[in-house]
Amino acid sequence: MKEKSFTIEQFIEAYQKAAVSKAAESLKQTKDIEVGIAVTMLSVILIKKTEEILLGEEEK
Repeated sequence: MKEKSFTIEQFIEAYQKAAVSKAAESLKQTKDIEVGIAVTMLSVILIKKTEEILLGEEEK
């Protein structure tokens, strides 16, 4: 592996960029999970409502 020298300032800048990048990635994953949960909940609600409608039609 080739050695490379850098200043403390360069290291700090690169470290901050990496931290921001990782935080953004984590936020996106969290948002994806939240959207997935919302879609699942909506599906359950729609299934229950469909069942209510079908059972209501059976009674008529």
